[in-house]
Amino acid sequence: MRKLNILLLCSTLFFQLPLTYGKTDKPLNSIPEKQEIIGYKENNFMIPKYDFKNGQTLNNLRIHYITAGRPQKNAQGKIDNAVLFLHWTGGSGTEMFEHFKKALLGPGKPFDANNYFLIFPDNIGQGQSSKPSDGLRMKFPYYNYRDMVELQYRLITEQLKISHLNMIVGTSMGGMHSWMWSELYPEFMDGIMPIVCLPRTIDGRNLLWRQMVIDSIKNDPSWNNGNYEVTPYGVKAIWPLVTMMVDGVPHMQHIVTTTEKATNYIHSAILDSTKHDANDIIYVMSASKDYNPEPSLSAIKTKVFALDFTDDALDSPEFHRMPTLMRQVKHGQWVVQKGTPFSHGHFTLLYPELWVNQAKHFVEWVNGIED
Repeated sequence: MRKLNILLLCSTLFFQLPLTYGKTDKPLNSIPEKQEIIGYKENNFMIPKYDFKNGQTLNNLRIHYITAGRPQKNAQGKIDNAVLFLHWTGGSGTEMFEHFKKALLGPGKPFDANNYFLIFPDNIGQGQSSKPSDGLRMKFPYYNYRDMVELQYRLITEQLKISHLNMIVGTSMGGMHSWMWSELYPEFMDGIMPIVCLPRTIDGRNLLWRQMVIDSIKNDPSWNNGNYEVTPYGVKAIWPLVTMMVDGVPHMQHIVTTTEKATNYIHSAILDSTKHDANDIIYVMSASKDYNPEPSLSAIKTKVFALDFTDDALDSPEFHRMPTLMRQVKHGQWVVQKGTPFSHGHFTLLYPELWVNQAKHFVEWVNGIED
């Protein structure tokens, strides 16, 4: 059996950070300060009529996206330095761009915008792309991960006229999408970097977490079959659990040390819940039911650099046979980075300064800069 390249990082990497980092405790989905990245543009890809996998249709489907950097063309006139970034559940390409640009996209960083053409789409159902909260509410077509990936592919090929991607970087849901890309379009990219996700069907705590969120909303009478006027209480009631599950266990032990701090944490999570639409949440939490790349892992041709964190309470790598799964990937590397009181569990994905060295290794490995 092929030997799997596995690396478990020691915690000293994190403690080299300024001590104030652990004390600042910025909100999990706060957006960093502005920093200019060359070539920044926002645009919309409009599809006159889209047929979903379940047979439903939507006219004038909109996919909002950001591009940045410098497109480089080969001798055939084709862009060959494109990198696709795919965001997490409930996030957006805009949020991902803002969180990533300082640590990953600036001069001298792994995905330096001077060297790469960077693409950050908002997935259907999220951000500024078409979603239930635009007006259709629960009459919006139900989408699944296959629809989401197909729409990403159409954005890349039809709108941006790109026939090959250098790399795909995906976080959580976006990481699952990157696994799907590697199987659906096996020759289309040189490498993928799935972060905090597993190449198998969703189960355990992750599945329970999703269903608890959906049930909490739908069982609230004020949800009213999606026809509510204000955010249903079910969203507010479940959101502290949502926040806790994506945070890190060591980090929680570090910051929630008194009843007062626990109460403040809960109140902060409830306040954050008002930024999210209940119907949008139901749709995106339900979309993952078709996800299961496990049967086709051995057919993946591209390089795969999977990154997980030991303090991830949502998708803990210790319970999911990752070594066995990754051995099926012909060109696979798997890194498990140790969590600390200064990391954020599943949502360490929002703090690329903590895993920038892994991103650097991925870029160098895919592009043959190192062995």
